[in-house]
Amino acid sequence: MKRMNIQKRILVIFLIVGLFTAGTVSIVSLNGLYGMQKSAQYSSSQMGDTVSTFAAELATEKTKTQIERIAKEKARQVEWEMYNIREETEFLANAMTSILTHPEHYSAKQLPTPKERRIEPGEAYLLIASSLKQECDNPVIWQEIGLASNVANDMEVMATFYKDYQVSCYYGSKYGYYITLECYDSEEMYKKIHSENYHNNYDPRKRPWYKKAIAEGKTVFTDVYLGNDGYPEITCATPYYDKKGLAGVAGLDVHLLSLYRLAAERTLGTSTINFPQKTKVYWL
Repeated sequence: MKRMNIQKRILVIFLIVGLFTAGTVSIVSLNGLYGMQKSAQYSSSQMGDTVSTFAAELATEKTKTQIERIAKEKARQVEWEMYNIREETEFLANAMTSILTHPEHYSAKQLPTPKERRIEPGEAYLLIASSLKQECDNPVIWQEIGLASNVANDMEVMATFYKDYQVSCYYGSKYGYYITLECYDSEEMYKKIHSENYHNNYDPRKRPWYKKAIAEGKTVFTDVYLGNDGYPEITCATPYYDKKGLAGVAGLDVHLLSLYRLAAERTLGTSTINFPQKTKVYWL
């Protein structure tokens, strides 16, 4: 029920855009109505009122029907897109769980860090906040980081499907390290994401998406909030595991504007992304 409430909030935002479109239709209808009224009056003064009234009712009914159709269509699109986001987040979590529970299949991998060089959009990187370096300074943790970094391959492939949208996917470890990838389209957004405070103090374990997924032990959606880049977004998050149990949380952030575009551009039932359904792999 709580997830449905979140979907309804998003739907309301989407309907604002839809109603703007419907408003345009209404203006066209009213212009048409005006023309019909003038034509009726010109053709016959006796029939003018009847035709004009009928035209007004027809235009009003068409506008109501259009708004209702837009609302129903957006509701279906929101539901489908939320389903896609959930599936893709669970794919990310399953990919990390597979790596951490079957380390024999992987070699250590090293990811770039934002302190070393500029991180490009669609590139996975490792972030260990300055405030957490001492906590993570442990050979066992660094061994896990090298192993977990193999998930970058899956993240970067997924990013190719989202390169034209404002999306982030990431892993927050129970040890505090953070493997993430952002898709962004401007220098301004890059600077907002890669702020000094972010590099020095970001601890995924303190984030609402991490706490909520841990508390509920399953895939969850956050409410709409302002992200690090200052834009409203929503997060889907789900736990991932190692051989000992809970190891962290995987997440997928989507800006509301991008969510609207995705819902508008994807064809219902024939998503061109729907990444996990095409590539999901598990070790037996």
